[in-house]
Amino acid sequence: MLPNAEVQITNPIVIEDWSKELDNETLAPISKILTHHGVGASLVAPIQAEDGILIGGLILSAIQPRSWSKEEVDLVIAIGQQLGTATERLRLLKQIREQMRQVQQIIDTVPEGVVLLDNEGLILLANPAGENDLNLLADTNIGDTLTQLGNRPLTDLLQRDPNNPWCRISYKSRFFEAIAKVLEKGKESEGWVLVLRDVTKEHETQTRIQQQERLAAVGQMAGGIAHDFNNMLTTIMLYAQRPLRKYELNEDLIKSLNTIIKVSKQAANLVQQILDFSRRSPIETSPVNLGPFIKETARVLQRTIPENISLNLEIDPEAYIIDCDPTRIQQVLMNLVVNARDAMPQGGTLRINLSSVQVAEDGNPPAVGMDPGEWFCLSVSDTGTGIPAEVLPNIFEPFFTTKETGKGTGLGLAQVYGIVTQHKGQISVETEIGKGSTFHVYLPMCEVEREPLTQDGIFATISQGKGETILLVEDNEKMREVGQQILEDLGYQVLAASNGREALEIYKANGDIDLLFTDVVMPEIGGAALLRELRQIGSEVKAVAVTGHILAEDLDQLREDGVASVIHKPYDMDILAEVIRETLDNE
Repeated sequence: MLPNAEVQITNPIVIEDWSKELDNETLAPISKILTHHGVGASLVAPIQAEDGILIGGLILSAIQPRSWSKEEVDLVIAIGQQLGTATERLRLLKQIREQMRQVQQIIDTVPEGVVLLDNEGLILLANPAGENDLNLLADTNIGDTLTQLGNRPLTDLLQRDPNNPWCRISYKSRFFEAIAKVLEKGKESEGWVLVLRDVTKEHETQTRIQQQERLAAVGQMAGGIAHDFNNMLTTIMLYAQRPLRKYELNEDLIKSLNTIIKVSKQAANLVQQILDFSRRSPIETSPVNLGPFIKETARVLQRTIPENISLNLEIDPEAYIIDCDPTRIQQVLMNLVVNARDAMPQGGTLRINLSSVQVAEDGNPPAVGMDPGEWFCLSVSDTGTGIPAEVLPNIFEPFFTTKETGKGTGLGLAQVYGIVTQHKGQISVETEIGKGSTFHVYLPMCEVEREPLTQDGIFATISQGKGETILLVEDNEKMREVGQQILEDLGYQVLAASNGREALEIYKANGDIDLLFTDVVMPEIGGAALLRELRQIGSEVKAVAVTGHILAEDLDQLREDGVASVIHKPYDMDILAEVIRETLDNE
């Protein structure tokens, strides 16, 4: 410190605008103020930032008048420059801290995990989502060294192909995607930024969509196979029944033919399961209150459950009206209950729950494909073995089973899937090894009230013909042959055609035809197209359609085209005789 001098940073009152040049005009007010305070001599030096911007001033004053040496002037100027540099750095530090605070706020609000690593993998920084992900996937926290995330070593993330930078990580039932970006200073790496994204929900959705596409393709193929099987089974059943009805046979032959018919019907049930899976089985729907229906079905199913399994029903006291085929929904519940029973060989608890579910417009539905609105959920739970993760994606595929040989066909859950889908519903499953499984069946609330549709039954007596003429149209040769023989045995006159075009020519040549008995799916002209052409030429002939598989909308169209009845393959002689007699007798 110079003798009789003071060094201080001036207050704003000393000079209002330090951006001005420090000339005599600018310094005059300062000198006046200093003189007023009894200062005999003063020295003013600028305090400047590194870029030359004036941010203040430094005043050196003495009580007695004096002159200032060059060394003193240089010293004060140097001190002013150092003060300017320090002040600017403090200002920049404050600005950087504010920017860091803002960046931290932004990072903390990002839903994805953000993690900062140094070159050795040390975790320097992480937002809350990143901390949760690190704790789950690597059991690490800030300050630890990261070596692995889930099932992937850290090197898999840091050495990715630039064309495929995202890395898939799995951990238990959770799925993540991660990407790493290097932090560079010049040509040197200072560390890495990791971004972690939880894609479990997207993975489940994509898996579900892929499964539905795969099952749809398998179902289409299965439907075609089932159609051919139905033709063969119908031929077998009719040929086996014909001699039983027509001739006097010995006991051994009667037993053999009855065995053929019984086994054919068992095979027909398997074909029905395939058709249910492929969503090609015909359904006839009517409004059904699920509550009483489920209670009654569960009461019947109770007999199939061993004593070491307790059955609990949980049904809220409200109406659950859905538009469904009761027989098919009963089949769904039966298959799920049997599946749950088999999962508990040592006993346990089986629960059937019925509840309502509201899916909002912007909500997250419990199963993929559920539209906004009111749904009903039928859940079947067991406390059994659970389903292994590697098996879960395949459980709805036909012929896939984990049961021992001879204890399962692999069609039960496939049939459930097909029936639920055909009712415009969805199905999902929750499972844990050793704790059991829960199947959730979601069905849409009924929106249309109408009278229940009648269903074809099995009739005990054979209805005979009265000499009426039937035009039989069937492209399968064996089916056409046995059909003609059976109809003639029943007392009808039969004209046979192998396709719709041939049938049209026969009808035009023989106008006195009482009934058209036609297959629906045929080459050239199918059954529906044949009937429409007959209507166009003024024919009012009654019609019965035969089909191996048909969708509900096609069934409705057949009725609109004037088909009186539809027979589903495989059928037996009793059904054939009764439906034809009933159609001919109705006005």
